[in-house]
Amino acid sequence: MRDPAGQPGIVELLRDRFATPRPEGRALGPARGGDPARGGRDVEGVMSVDGGALRIRPPLQEGWGRTVLAYGPFPNRPGLVFAVSLLNGHNTSQSEVMEDTFRVRLRRWAVGSATAPVPRRLLRWLTSGRVRRVVRQARWWRRIQAGSTRVRLMDENLAVGLFPDEAGAPLAAGVGFVMHADGPRNGELRVGADGHWAPAVLGVQNVPLHLVVAVREDDVVVAAASLPGAHGLGDWPAVRPLGILPRPAASELWAGVHQALLGQIGFRADSRVAAVVVADAGATPPVPGGARDAGLAGVELADRHPATGNWR
Repeated sequence: MRDPAGQPGIVELLRDRFATPRPEGRALGPARGGDPARGGRDVEGVMSVDGGALRIRPPLQEGWGRTVLAYGPFPNRPGLVFAVSLLNGHNTSQSEVMEDTFRVRLRRWAVGSATAPVPRRLLRWLTSGRVRRVVRQARWWRRIQAGSTRVRLMDENLAVGLFPDEAGAPLAAGVGFVMHADGPRNGELRVGADGHWAPAVLGVQNVPLHLVVAVREDDVVVAAASLPGAHGLGDWPAVRPLGILPRPAASELWAGVHQALLGQIGFRADSRVAAVVVADAGATPPVPGGARDAGLAGVELADRHPATGNWR
């Protein structure tokens, strides 16, 4: 079987277009409606499928191994390629304690822009269909309110790559990408393997990302792309190689998207995964610097350009 782009020698092992809608908490599970089986873990039931993409809502509790989309396992052999198109909800997401108490934050929410009396705003809210969402938001505010000792401080929010476990600790084992919160510079995309990570792209904007991990004989190549002109990334479909990393020792690997947290000081944004491909590219050639020559762009991810795709 050839890739839809016509690249010879590439055999698709799995493709997930998220074609079948699924409610929150039921995005994972057996194959259905043309979609492949999805492994992983969804402790809080924050993953769903709508609009042709996976949606990940902000979990209330931060931590790795709680919100994971995984496929596999696949034999760890040369030619294994994992490619994913996603929009991370907020690249500078980090867990921290708010400066406000829970009472102060609720009062500010109730007053809002102060353009309408509070009773009228509350009545509109009760009839808006957003009650469940706001109640969940309030639970988050209560957990991270000023003085809270329940928050585990974390600056890494997303990990994508090939890992030895279905829902283990991605920062300690495996190979791929990690998004690190970098304050005013937004996100810092890091690459690495087995607990050793190094910055690859600084100032990553909140734009769609195409991330590719390709296993070779002695190492692993990681590459990335985004919209034309995105800082530090290739212009899709030309991906930019970002690192050559040690090949994991595990005999089998899981292709995974791990979300440790989303949002910041009580503000929220959902992540969207638009497409996933796992393929066997055969003997992956060396990377001379040109992404297309590396054979990494041969795995076509999206049917449309990301600028016109359904990312939200």
